[in-house]
Amino acid sequence: MRRKSTATLSLIGAAVTLVAGFPLVGISVVSALAADSAAPAAASAPLKRALMGVWVGPFSGYENNWHRKGFERITITAVHDASAKGTWQFKDRASDPWTSREPLRLVALPSPMGGWIITGADHNGLYDGTLNARGNALDLSYQSSGARMMAYHFDLTKRHRGRG
Repeated sequence: MRRKSTATLSLIGAAVTLVAGFPLVGISVVSALAADSAAPAAASAPLKRALMGVWVGPFSGYENNWHRKGFERITITAVHDASAKGTWQFKDRASDPWTSREPLRLVALPSPMGGWIITGADHNGLYDGTLNARGNALDLSYQSSGARMMAYHFDLTKRHRGRG
């Protein structure tokens, strides 16, 4: 039996996947790749060690017409196979308190360059980026899907290790 072929074209943070000649807009590049590569449970142990924990660093980008800078904290609380769950928080200045925790979900696939390709979502938008092979640098872009037009870059480093 022949498998349907898929092709993926990345367009500035968005992806268009062609399945049997029909475009499916909004499907993540990693989701499209996941159809052809299953991450076995045994392969998830290095990902769990690398991704679990607290990630903190600066963010910069635009919300509507205003440039915005601040700090982001992502806490990954569970990793199973190639998926993860956790929370995110932010603050505008180092002296500010963190906002309340909001849920996020991530998917990770091995990168041919080493490390992992990361994609995910929260209630406002989508994440895409990379986790390096040493598990100490998480580089993410974020695009909102709602009325508040947001596009941010997060440069996060691991501050605390989670269980795993």
